Amino acid sequence: MKEIDFHGDVDNLRYDAATHRVYVGFGEDETGAIGMVDAATNERLPEEYKLGAHPESFQLETAEPNIYVNLPDLKQVAVINRKTGAITRWPMTLEHNFPMALDEADHRLFVATHEPARLAIFDTNTGRTVAEFPCVQDADDVYYDSGRKEFMFPVARATSACFSRRMRITTSCWQKFLRHLEHARQVILGRPQRV
Repeated sequence: MKEIDFHGDVDNLRYDAATHRVYVGFGEDETGAIGMVDAATNERLPEEYKLGAHPESFQLETAEPNIYVNLPDLKQVAVINRKTGAITRWPMTLEHNFPMALDEADHRLFVATHEPARLAIFDTNTGRTVAEFPCVQDADDVYYDSGRKEFMFPVARATSACFSRRMRITTSCWQKFLRHLEHARQVILGRPQRV
């Protein structure tokens, strides 16, 4: 077991199996960045992508080199090219863009916002918003099941919602944590114990 210090507000992690790297969203305001850890050696790598704001949810492409990062303080989605280090920024017209999911095969990025509660869909080839739909309020995360064409939104307050073209399921269970196991077709909700 090893502790690695990223100096503040480590929020999200993603693992790239091809390179054995763990990507880490960290920092506040101008210090916000995506850093990396070599999973084979458990050493922090010196390379990082400075974003100028705290990164919220981010997604890694597997076939292409991009990382998509929500930057709600800047009302942007940053697109980091891992090969060149170049960072492109897509402006958001909606506010509080926290959760995100990626459909890499169909070139779609799904960004849930809190103000107003919407699901914005971006074309990853152009960076343009192609659609916006009403969404659940205060979504903590968004999971996309490409096989079923369904979205799942865990919500910290009291509900989790699942939407697709053909159904809507809501469960009330005071959950805070959700793990979507796509291959097993299961959703596991963790319910904190009330004190």
